[in-house]
Amino acid sequence: MSDPESAVELSGATGDDGVADLARWVGIESVSSDAHRSEDVRRSAGWLADAMRRTGVPRVEIWETEGLPAVYGCWPATDPEAPVLLVYSHHLDGRHRHVRS
Repeated sequence: MSDPESAVELSGATGDDGVADLARWVGIESVSSDAHRSEDVRRSAGWLADAMRRTGVPRVEIWETEGLPAVYGCWPATDPEAPVLLVYSHHLDGRHRHVRS
């Protein structure tokens, strides 16, 4: 289960509802390099933490840093072959969309 579709299924973000949910997240104008957007970055971190909790991730934390927050989630597995899902996110402002596949 290492392909992107499996990771999306694991996250519970499947179908049109999942895509719409993710679109709401990336629609938050959380530009970390723009000091005027710090509250949006915090809102984005909160969205991700809440989404992880809804998915059932048992350990979710928002880490405060000297700058902006980071989100940490852990779903321990005893199976060394268990899938890993890593979310690394930078957002552009609402006028631009950047999608990589």
